[in-house]
Amino acid sequence: MPASPAVPDPGDSPKRAVPVVEAVAPVDGQGAPTNPRDEDPLDTGDYLVRFNREEVAWASNPESKLSNSPHWCPKGSQSTEADTESESAISDDEFVASEADVPPSSYLNSSTPTRPSSQNSGNVSELKLLKSIILDELGTDLYVVNIEWAQSLYTRIANIPSIERFLANPENGYVDGSWQAIPEAPSVEREIYPPLVKILSSIVSQFNTSRFPGVSREVLDTNYVKLKHDDCKKSTCPDISIKASGPSFELPEEGSANPSQLEVQAGWSNITSVVEVKLGKYKNQITEHAKQLSMYCRQILLQQPNRNFVRFLLITEKEVRLVHFDRSGVYFSPFINFHEDPHTFIRLVVGISTCNEKILGLDTSVKWKIDKSTGKKISGTVKHFDDDGITTVYNIVMDSRPFIRASIRGRGTICYRAINSKTGKAVVIKDSWRTEGREPESSYLMAAKGLKGVAQAVSYSNNCGETKEYRPKGANHQHYYNRIKSRVVIEEYGGPLEIFSTRFQLISAIRDAIDGHRKLLLLKKVLHRDVSPRNILLGSTDDIGERGILIDLDMAVWINRAMSDISKDPRTGAQMWQSIALLRSRALEKSDPPRPSPPHNYLDDLESFYYILCYFLLVYARPGALPSQAALKRFAKTNQHDVDQAEDGKVGLLTQPISSGCSRWWGDVCGDLVEDYRTILNLVHAAQTRIQTMNEDRITDEGRIQKYMEIADNSWHCYDDIIAAFDKALAIIQSEDVDEALADSDAGTPCPPERPTQSRAQTLNQPAKSVTQAHRSSLKRRLDVHQHEDLPQTKRKQKSVRVVDPHPRAEGSAESDGD
Repeated sequence: MPASPAVPDPGDSPKRAVPVVEAVAPVDGQGAPTNPRDEDPLDTGDYLVRFNREEVAWASNPESKLSNSPHWCPKGSQSTEADTESESAISDDEFVASEADVPPSSYLNSSTPTRPSSQNSGNVSELKLLKSIILDELGTDLYVVNIEWAQSLYTRIANIPSIERFLANPENGYVDGSWQAIPEAPSVEREIYPPLVKILSSIVSQFNTSRFPGVSREVLDTNYVKLKHDDCKKSTCPDISIKASGPSFELPEEGSANPSQLEVQAGWSNITSVVEVKLGKYKNQITEHAKQLSMYCRQILLQQPNRNFVRFLLITEKEVRLVHFDRSGVYFSPFINFHEDPHTFIRLVVGISTCNEKILGLDTSVKWKIDKSTGKKISGTVKHFDDDGITTVYNIVMDSRPFIRASIRGRGTICYRAINSKTGKAVVIKDSWRTEGREPESSYLMAAKGLKGVAQAVSYSNNCGETKEYRPKGANHQHYYNRIKSRVVIEEYGGPLEIFSTRFQLISAIRDAIDGHRKLLLLKKVLHRDVSPRNILLGSTDDIGERGILIDLDMAVWINRAMSDISKDPRTGAQMWQSIALLRSRALEKSDPPRPSPPHNYLDDLESFYYILCYFLLVYARPGALPSQAALKRFAKTNQHDVDQAEDGKVGLLTQPISSGCSRWWGDVCGDLVEDYRTILNLVHAAQTRIQTMNEDRITDEGRIQKYMEIADNSWHCYDDIIAAFDKALAIIQSEDVDEALADSDAGTPCPPERPTQSRAQTLNQPAKSVTQAHRSSLKRRLDVHQHEDLPQTKRKQKSVRVVDPHPRAEGSAESDGD
């Protein structure tokens, strides 16, 4: 078994305390909170700006509404491209958003660097997006770097002699120590746009030319151009954009782009950066600027998947400020007077528009080919340098969009489907950013080599870059955590659970993922800790144990460590799938003072599998059906920001019968399965609740944790009980499907049986394997759900089936005596 080093708590790494300045709310209540240091012309940076308490309180309150929100919150509005009247009424910095309402999963003051990210932001309202940005993407403290570092950037691509030559030419706009065309006292932002665009265009055209055909940069006034977001529901209008052509940039989709976008041929998919203009009197509204620019950054990261970082410029009539986003968060430079320091101004402009994609912030191991006639990406490759010194080129599968975690700060996971250029084997390439000090995912994947039901790694690279490379050396302040980019290549499997086509396929996939989880824990001493529907894939074979695959081990931990170390590990996983015990632990950690809580254990993950089973049985009436909105609302209750409300939703799922909410398509057997599963977990839940509700005078916090651990030590049988319940259900489903197929055959109706969805690997490389008749549901089952409610219902007869364990285990095996 591999070595199991203790994972250091990221909070234990040396941190440098820097001063903290709180953004000040206006006395008259008008305007946005401001950074008082921005008014100081001698400000040299190296401090934190804390969000105003009013902003944080509003963002952390799930009940606060837009009408009661602070004055600084922009008022969202629905608008169309043709609605010119409403467009003109929107302020320069307006955010146009839809009003779909999905509860956020954010929470305040997480004690760990791995905060929940608003990765489903494409479906949330502007109000909740703003809240998630404050709490998740930005944190409550914004770092202002040392001014000397900002002045030292990009000296190699814009050296002093070249800058001096540029400044010496009066046609470029710099005369007598100032940029003459910039108005000294503009009344509105729009007065700055034309002269600034002209100056920026001169800089870009003279410093950023490329010897490669098809590579260019162009400065555009886009304050009137609505750039459509990735979800095609929202749009934003950055003041000035740097449009790019070249390997990593493609034109926006004509079918989804706004007319104004098509006119200038620009979108978030082909913009290197944004220059946001502010009047000098508003320059110190740093928290507002952070929220606005973070919206732009999210779209660039979503539509340019191989981005490592994004930089913007914030410009007034006199000053410029650099704003940088990466997977560790955001930082600002102090304001720099661009009349007095034109060298730094020019270098910053050159840097955000450079034709060198690596300097621009792109991962150049990912290469794209652009069709000259359409401006769209037509092929791509990933050059993978693994830790064994082997270089492999993979061809990206272009008919499948990369999976992109829609958040800025955090793991930033991106997955590409690809084909090994030499062997033709289909794989998935996963890039992610882990916190420094955390074990790389590859360690757990290599431990899982040969385990059925767990993703199998092909190769890996544990260090493809670090966020500290993009920051000053002294930027390790108290709220900064360095993140390290990893790349793993894993075998490709059969797609997400959502594309299931039969009862047998879905139930067997969940069953084998649970069994894989058990083997990973008992045989390799690795606990997954992030069980969710997204982290279970359908298998690419019908072999028992491989019909469902557990993936995404980057939040896993070794369990053969001191319990004091395990207790330090951050709580992980999406809240909707977390156990009740983990929710309660969060409440303990947020109490004042924080109280110790039991560590994440295998029972929490088994409860997560249960919620996944419930989700599919309640939300989907049959394969391919639209999700039930009523069921989705029921699950949304488990995702409430308020821990007590979320716990109530989960308690309802765990203590009340579930089967009555399932559609007839699933049959009695699936209802019985979920009830059996619920009964097994209920015994554990009841024991945990008794401990949780014991009076404090009867038990200490440490004693409470010890009793929780005793429950886990005495509950290993839950694995066997749960898998036995699945095996029983699968045997009945198998028998029912055979009976139905025979009945259809006897009736002379040529009804073809359903087939499990063909795996992607099979689609790409080989014909799909035949599936035994016993594993198929007949067309009759699919049609049951459409039977008219006025017609008499035909009750399906269920045969008595002798259940045979498909996994006979030898006595004394590692799997049977895991405790």
